[in-house]
Amino acid sequence: MFNVEQTLSDLAFDRSNLDEVWSNQAILFFQYADKLTQSERRVAKAKQVMEEVEARLYNTIRADLSLSGIRPTESLIESKMKNHEKMRAAREVYDAAKSDCEKAKYALEAFRHRRDMIVQASKREFLELEKTGSSTFTALKKHPQE
Repeated sequence: MFNVEQTLSDLAFDRSNLDEVWSNQAILFFQYADKLTQSERRVAKAKQVMEEVEARLYNTIRADLSLSGIRPTESLIESKMKNHEKMRAAREVYDAAKSDCEKAKYALEAFRHRRDMIVQASKREFLELEKTGSSTFTALKKHPQE
């Protein structure tokens, strides 16, 4: 299950410690890319299971209706399948997996935005250093080839 609170915590960053933020950005991005990949696999597996349940139920319901003397129409079979407990359970697992996958996709996109925000914060920090005439910045400015 996708942890939204943890994601929000991971997305936050401290402007006063940009070196650490930059160091962690790639790691966090990779971790969330991995979460997305895992969630996509769960979706594929849940869909496969749901389709297998659907196929088994279709055959079982069709046979049961025929044995009961009821002419099995496609709409009747579909109706019974949708209301069957196993089908509802499989659909629920599939829907939950899809929901987690969507959250992981948006989290990864948020980490792309986070990177852009870190770039902007770094530029701002650099401009502030330039304005204040920080010794570190002026030393770099005086001797750029070194």
